[in-house]
Amino acid sequence: MDEYFDGDGVSVVEWSELIADLLPKTYLRVGISRNDNADDQRVITFTPEGTHYEQLVEQLKG
Repeated sequence: MDEYFDGDGVSVVEWSELIADLLPKTYLRVGISRNDNADDQRVITFTPEGTHYEQLVEQLKG
């Protein structure tokens, strides 16, 4: 897993809860769910783990 998480690129893991113990200490969780008010819309949520990603999410809120 080190190759995936410690490289220079971006790693996307679907169903990451299945490997929670293998994830790095800092990461950004991106969730996509249906909008309760409109079936054809989605809600994207960002959940930061670690200072770097907390700052990134704050910048996105901008």
